[in-house]
Amino acid sequence: MHRGIHALSEAATELYENSRQRVARFLNCDTEEIIFTSGTTLSLNMLALSLPELFIKPQSQDTILLTEMEHHSNLIPWQQAAKRFRVNLEFLKVTPEYRLDLMQLQSLLETRRIKILALTYMSNVLGTINPLIKIVKLVRSLSPETIVIVDGAQAVPHFPCDVKNLDIDFLAFSGHKILAPTGIGVLYGKKNLLNKMTPPLTGGGMINKVEKKQATWDELPSKFEAGTPNISGAIALATALDYLEKIGWKKIQEYEQELTAYALQQLKTVSGLKILGLAELQDRGSVISFSLKGIHPHDVAEYLDKDNIAVRAGHHCNQVLHQDVLHLPASVRASLYFYNDYQDIDQLKEKLIKISQIF
Repeated sequence: MHRGIHALSEAATELYENSRQRVARFLNCDTEEIIFTSGTTLSLNMLALSLPELFIKPQSQDTILLTEMEHHSNLIPWQQAAKRFRVNLEFLKVTPEYRLDLMQLQSLLETRRIKILALTYMSNVLGTINPLIKIVKLVRSLSPETIVIVDGAQAVPHFPCDVKNLDIDFLAFSGHKILAPTGIGVLYGKKNLLNKMTPPLTGGGMINKVEKKQATWDELPSKFEAGTPNISGAIALATALDYLEKIGWKKIQEYEQELTAYALQQLKTVSGLKILGLAELQDRGSVISFSLKGIHPHDVAEYLDKDNIAVRAGHHCNQVLHQDVLHLPASVRASLYFYNDYQDIDQLKEKLIKISQIF
């Protein structure tokens, strides 16, 4: 692909680059600002390996700011970067109402040298949709030099993310959460920042000229796509976006809100069940985590699985939130999408009642 001078290679290249254009239209950005990766985890690791050398002074009072609701994919890479550069790592707290503490954010922006703010758009545990536009405006007004990085893995499948309107610097998401296969993901970055960055991964496909003791990099986006890309995955991702657009994002959002409202209402009636997240629909996505009094989440999930009800049990790659905010070792999570229906919710409720009676 790209370098092959034969019909199959040229066809693959065209389909691959058409997929990039499709993703760029979806995010409302320039085509060269779209980097294909294996997923959100790689995208965020690439940033953590490349960005700090541009913006962070080693062994200084510079600060990397995260939040207590971050998935490990958006926590560990920055934790390691802070250790590597020996700078401060701080966390924006989650309030008892399961929202980010924006007053604390304002205070930190006024009193710390926040160089990087990395946060999730939507919590993979709480379902909280963070007020990103409000947060970015606050950052731009109080600390214009701060780089804003968004983990969009949970948000992108549920509603369009216009990166220009959000005014964020970087966005990462995974294809498998948006009906595409596993192993394909996207890193969006502002062109001026990508041009300044040193590619963290090197090899074939991303070079301009190679000599024995030095090399120069190709133009964007090839600069960040070392090796043979996941061609079929990128094409499938574009197909998934076409499918979702055909259904209609407004229709998807409205249906998911109705389904989530129904699920919250029904689950509240299960004795001993506590919903871990916003009780109302405002600023809430369709991820619903809960605990069942006196019953381990793994037992709940195992019993539900016997009736072909798939939930996830554990800390959901989010140990900080569970330990420091929820004060639980684990929880059960039901993740709803537009392919679910009201009958699914009724069956979940019925089985949870049965489980509580058994235990």
